Amino acid sequence: MECLKQFPPGPLDEYRKKATFDWRKMRILMEGEDCIRVQYKVCNLMENNPLFSQRHEEDSLQNYRQITLRRCQHILKNGFFDEYKNNPFINMYLDMLLIMYDSSLSIKLGVGYSLFSAIIMSMGTERHQYLIDQIENHQISGCFALTEISHGSDSKRMETTATYDPKTQEFILHSPRIESTKIWIGNLGQTATHALVYAQLYTPDNVCHGLQVFVVPVRDPKTHLPYPGVSVGDLGLKVGLNGLDNGFVSFNQYRIPRENLLNKHVDVSPEGKHTSAIKDTKTSMRTLFGSLSYGRVFISNICARNMQKCMAISIRYSAVRKQFGPSHEMPVLEYQTQQWRLIPYLAAAYVLTHFTKLFWQNFYEFSISFAFSKKTSEMINRAMEFHALSCGIKSVSSWLARDAIQESREACGGHGYLKASGLEKLRNDNDANCTYEGDNNVIIQQVSNYLLNAKKNKDAGDFRPSETSSVDFLNRYDDILREKLAVGRVDELINMEVILQIYSWLVCGLLRRSWQKYNSYLSRGKSSFYSRNNSQIYYCHSLSKAYIERTMLISFWRFIQSVRDVGMSRVLQKLACLYGLWRLQNYLGQLYEGEYCRKTFSSLLEEAVLKLCADLKDDSVALADAIAPADFLLDSVLGKSDGQAYKNIYNELMRVQKNPDFFLKPESVLIQSKI
Repeated sequence: MECLKQFPPGPLDEYRKKATFDWRKMRILMEGEDCIRVQYKVCNLMENNPLFSQRHEEDSLQNYRQITLRRCQHILKNGFFDEYKNNPFINMYLDMLLIMYDSSLSIKLGVGYSLFSAIIMSMGTERHQYLIDQIENHQISGCFALTEISHGSDSKRMETTATYDPKTQEFILHSPRIESTKIWIGNLGQTATHALVYAQLYTPDNVCHGLQVFVVPVRDPKTHLPYPGVSVGDLGLKVGLNGLDNGFVSFNQYRIPRENLLNKHVDVSPEGKHTSAIKDTKTSMRTLFGSLSYGRVFISNICARNMQKCMAISIRYSAVRKQFGPSHEMPVLEYQTQQWRLIPYLAAAYVLTHFTKLFWQNFYEFSISFAFSKKTSEMINRAMEFHALSCGIKSVSSWLARDAIQESREACGGHGYLKASGLEKLRNDNDANCTYEGDNNVIIQQVSNYLLNAKKNKDAGDFRPSETSSVDFLNRYDDILREKLAVGRVDELINMEVILQIYSWLVCGLLRRSWQKYNSYLSRGKSSFYSRNNSQIYYCHSLSKAYIERTMLISFWRFIQSVRDVGMSRVLQKLACLYGLWRLQNYLGQLYEGEYCRKTFSSLLEEAVLKLCADLKDDSVALADAIAPADFLLDSVLGKSDGQAYKNIYNELMRVQKNPDFFLKPESVLIQSKI
């Protein structure tokens, strides 16, 4: 492809010449030609526009907020993405492109416009079309107001109320106490004119009908002043994502029209009668919070892109940074420790990139089908599976990205601590992914809940998953648990069929342990809540992670089997094996306790991981090149594609010296000089 030019000669040539595959073909395989062309075009537009120039100096909070808003407005008003608006997959790729440029900008656009309009379209009716028109004409912007000061993941207990008044045909929104204040609302601090508020719906008979979604005007679009009865403000500085104005809002007997209830599934008549198209409470809650699954899928894609960035930086830098050696200095990438620290995360980046991209496509297609098709039992089961997978992949991907970024920062030594390395902002901005849209340690319980319920239904004869389901192992559950691992050599262990066999036994073994633990509490008269809560650590928590890892590996293995290029297929198989074996090290206790493997297994596992790291070392720079964003997006003096890390560091130092603020003497020095 014309937009995938070979890199100019430089310090990375030594490793690039050792590669066993063409990095450009790998890029096309992983991203697709259409997406690569889009990135090339949009990157050029941004790089040649001074509004999008990158800065490494600390900026004031207000300046950062203002420039993020200006960039957001420029993208919207100049139609950066208009030609792709009918292609949801290209649109998702563009969102990820902006994430790699600046997470604050991407999330501001996503929350204020994409998510806001998506929820209105999926949960509203024709009476809300005027809002969609106003969003598309940039007359209003929105936000998503669910979390309260005293409640986050426990969303059913939110306290904000919306009480219907039939006399005026209005809902009265009210925050009964300080703890009811809606908080952590992206785009609300300074920007949004409207909020999607989740509130407890009360009808005139004082009956609560649970959480429902209301479109609530919070600021006058012309004056930008809050309406009477609305208290709204900004949260101020955060650990990261400071270009995004997170805010808070509370209501004091604030009235909105009856029509502002999103009424696709639930409505209130002018007289105050409540109606619902969904009779089952659990199904109703799943429908209400379907947008959270979208958010979790989006976050998992963000984490994959963050891993691509940090691995490009740390792998490229490790290939040019030379230290020690028997007769001459060696690149630190040649050292076993550096390989062991970084290359497994490089493998994880590939597995995660493929899975999150495919999962987004499958999730989007299913969501469209679910919205417009009859709700069969098979479709309901599939929706439950998507919910569990979205909770699990969000947790696993954000933990992986968190650890990969931190390891990359440390592996780059002192230079990794420079802001210009790009790792500091990446680390801080990624950190929120572990918390928002559900704290990882809370929402991952949804995965084990799903698996325990699936086993219960399977034992009752009510559930038989298809071969393409992520819980297909339940069809062979008893047979799998009777298996034993027979491998005795490293070359036998470095085999994807064997690794998937181990993972299948591991997931079944952990499910059996978790099921027994859970039922032991129930048999003693403990509640379901108590039983699930006290079956997490070492049981359900491990089960959830192993299940997600197995699902990711199976998906990646199926993808590899479709690759016809021998060089790419071989290196992808090594990456898949490394990821699987590297993660299996976390479950040795369970594998031994279940008497699944021999005592020598841990030694074989360690030897296999180190062998794969060494085997992939010469390909690692080309692998990083294949997933690295353009230098403009990477924005790192250590990870630029030219490999001139020292020259780039020095140029950054000289650029800093031209800033007059760095020549101001400390006040104490000035005082002493006068004395």
